[in-house]
Amino acid sequence: MLANLTEHRGPDRTLHSVISLGALGDVGQRLRRQGVQVFHLDMHRNGARWLAFFRLLRTIRGLRPHVLHTWLYHADLLGLAAGAVLRIPVVWNIRCSYPGEEYERGTRRALLRLLAALSKFPDALVANSFAGMQWHVRFGYRPLGWRVIPNGIDVVRFQPRADSRARLRAILGVADDAFVIGLVARFTSIKRHDLFLAAAGTVLARRDACHFALIGEGCTAANAELVRLAGSLSRLDRVHLLGAREDVADLTAGLDIAACTSAGEGFSNTIAEALACGIPCVVSDVGDNRRLLADAGLVFEAGNADALARSIMKLLAMSPHERRALGQQGRTRIEREFSIASCIANFNDLYAAIARPAGIATDGQDHARDLTQP
Repeated sequence: MLANLTEHRGPDRTLHSVISLGALGDVGQRLRRQGVQVFHLDMHRNGARWLAFFRLLRTIRGLRPHVLHTWLYHADLLGLAAGAVLRIPVVWNIRCSYPGEEYERGTRRALLRLLAALSKFPDALVANSFAGMQWHVRFGYRPLGWRVIPNGIDVVRFQPRADSRARLRAILGVADDAFVIGLVARFTSIKRHDLFLAAAGTVLARRDACHFALIGEGCTAANAELVRLAGSLSRLDRVHLLGAREDVADLTAGLDIAACTSAGEGFSNTIAEALACGIPCVVSDVGDNRRLLADAGLVFEAGNADALARSIMKLLAMSPHERRALGQQGRTRIEREFSIASCIANFNDLYAAIARPAGIATDGQDHARDLTQP
């Protein structure tokens, strides 16, 4: 999302510089190609990490920003400390509705507890979902103020494309009239690929002409666990493992149905992108999925494979005209409420509300510095 914000910043009044606490990485390289100033501290490689904090202070002092916007928990903590030392307004950014099992114990649990205790000190807290805000409130976050700014979708990149359907089926090696249901998600337990495949088995028992495509990191034949799950189906030839792809927008636009089977979700980018492509969706009832989908698809009980299968069958039973109308509702909703332009405008309004003079010549432009953890 950070890369999307900087890439689409256009002729607005905000200039971004990015400081990564870790390595430069793929995102940092992408930002540099956009012309964004990127620094990386490699703190995880530094034996004396407190020295890296002083390097962080020196870097921020040299930039002299109006706002320090931190992304993810470790950056929140270090950014708050840096902002206090340098007297710069700080914005924390909540990017999830549930941080995951790794934050249930040990040092990461302690980090969350510390952040909850410190949450009254940042100038603002931003969540990308109401579910994320509510989870952190229950955990003990008590900020001066919350803002919910949903992720923004590039509605030019993600849009209906008449030729995408044929291209996807050519990639899968299936008939032009084959019905394809897709799950776009990296392979991890919270995304519930097992649930998707269990529902696929139920659907295939009734509608043999369907195909199921899994797109995302780890969704390949080299993933023994995923192959084992897919192998339990009687029609293994109906499951297609496409892995991580650069042409996700084109593949998404070629689906008949897009699914989100997650056990936990804040704002689902893949579902918003599918809606922008005019694709009807079935989503688990977690996070902001119901709020995001509205009337442009079906919501099923999280963790219930039978309910997912019934939802898919209900969409299959619709006429092509009915499904296109449903997809158009989704497209209209994303354009109206979740475009990247509206997301950028919301962030710029926030920066303008809390920015303090940085003592530098800005040519009328606001400067935001984004601090992100690895």
